[in-house]
Amino acid sequence: MGEIVGRLCRGFRTEQILIAGIGISETKYNTDQKMTEFHQRVIAELEQIPGVTAASGGTSMPVGSGRTWFLLDDENTPRDEQRMARFGVASPALLPMLSIPVLVGRDFNATDRLGATRSALVNQIFADRYLAGRSPIGRKLRVSFYNGFAMKPYEEHVIVGMIGNTRNRDLTLEQAPQILVTSNQIALEGFHYFIRSGLGADQLENAVAGAVWKVDPEIQRVSVKQLAAHIEKSLAGRRAMVQLLGLFGMLAAIIVGFGLASSLAATFAERKVELAIRSALGATPARLGFDAVRWGVFAVALSWAISLPVSLALSKVLVLNGTPFAWDGMSWLFAAVVLGWIGVAAAFWLARQAAATNPAMTMRQG
Repeated sequence: MGEIVGRLCRGFRTEQILIAGIGISETKYNTDQKMTEFHQRVIAELEQIPGVTAASGGTSMPVGSGRTWFLLDDENTPRDEQRMARFGVASPALLPMLSIPVLVGRDFNATDRLGATRSALVNQIFADRYLAGRSPIGRKLRVSFYNGFAMKPYEEHVIVGMIGNTRNRDLTLEQAPQILVTSNQIALEGFHYFIRSGLGADQLENAVAGAVWKVDPEIQRVSVKQLAAHIEKSLAGRRAMVQLLGLFGMLAAIIVGFGLASSLAATFAERKVELAIRSALGATPARLGFDAVRWGVFAVALSWAISLPVSLALSKVLVLNGTPFAWDGMSWLFAAVVLGWIGVAAAFWLARQAAATNPAMTMRQG
C-alpha cells in the first residue's frame, strides 16, 4: 500500500527495479553505432537472466540533474534568452517498466534508430507551459544537449509522444517540464541499465555483471543496487549542499545583521548631540524614537533595493554541478524579511536609547 501511495506521489515506480551503472571506453567504442549497439546487446543479455522480467536503459531517469536549453519549431532565440527543461535519455521499454504512462502519441520503439528522424518525448507540464496545452505531437524540437560523435547541439527532433508528469528533479520538489530522447539515437559512454526482478541486488549482482562481461569482458566494474536506494543516494549529495548553503546563508544573515546594528549604533552615536538639542527644545521621546527607527528602515529598504537586481544577476551566472541556478523569489523574499526584522529590531533598541537620552548629560559629553 505504501509503495502505491509513493508511486502516485512520485509518478513512477521503484519496487522490484534494480539499476546498474557502467562506463565504456570512447577509444574502443569510437562510433555512435558501436556505442548504441553495445547497450542494446547488454539489455538483450540482461533480459535472459533467470528471474528478470524486463530490462531497459537510460540516464538521468527517472530523477536526475540533467537540463537543456531548447528551441521549438523555427525559434531562433539567443542562448541567454532560451527556455530550459529537465533532460533525460530512455531506451524503449523503460517508461512501461517505471509505470510512466504515454498520454498522447507513442513511446520510443525500434523505428527510432541511428540515421532515422530523431524522436523526442515531452511531459504534460512541458505542453501546458510552452504549448498552451496544445498537442505537442509533430512539433519540432532542438536541444542544446549532445553526445557521441555524430549528434551536434540543436539538431532537430520531432516530438512523437507526451508522457505523464513525474517528480523528475527531486522527490521533494514539484514536477518540472521534461524532454526525453532515446538511447537508440544518441551515443552514451556512461549509462544505466534498469532490471525488473523480484530478486534482490545481492542475488543478481553476479548475473548482471556476467551479462555485461559477455558483451565486453574488459568492462572493469558493474555495480547493482535497488532503484530506490540509488535515487536516495543521488539526492543525498544535493541535500547536503542545500544544507551547507543554508548554513552559510544563516551565518551571512548574522553577519549582515551585526553589521547593520553596528552601523545604526555608529549613526546614533554621531547624532547624540543633535538628539539632545532636539530633546531640550521639546521633542518627545516618541519623536526621537521614530527618527532612530526611520534610519533603520531606510537602511533595510536600501539593502532590499540593492539585493534584488544583484541576486537576479548572480542567478544567471552561478552553476552547481553543471546546473544553472534558478532565481527563487520566495527565497529572496524570506531573506529580505529576516534581514528586515534584524534591522528594525536593532533600530528599535537604539530608539529606546534615544528616547531615554538625558539632554544635559549628552551635551556635556559631546
